[in-house]
Amino acid sequence: MSSANYVKNQLLVGEIEILSNNEVYLTASTNPEYSVRDALKNPTYNLKTNVFSKKLNNIKHFEEIYSYIIKNELKDIIVEFALFDINVGINKESIIIYELRTNY
Repeated sequence: MSSANYVKNQLLVGEIEILSNNEVYLTASTNPEYSVRDALKNPTYNLKTNVFSKKLNNIKHFEEIYSYIIKNELKDIIVEFALFDINVGINKESIIIYELRTNY
């Protein structure tokens, strides 16, 4: 699936890692034309915090990304993602995972 077909529907793009100790590393952009690489170069959000931080309340759509990671058991994994306002891809979900990796 090419996300280029859904540029106008993209809400948030970037990478996130939620650790077992509840630390959160997030670098993301709200620019709908950005790829993950673009978001990493020029992020709207770039922070290290924990899941209890009130800073996360100011990040629109954070809860959707967080819920997806918990539901799919993706803690301790760096997740490159995009969130859309419509369901996309073969699984018809609003979140696309571009890459999963660990700290190597």
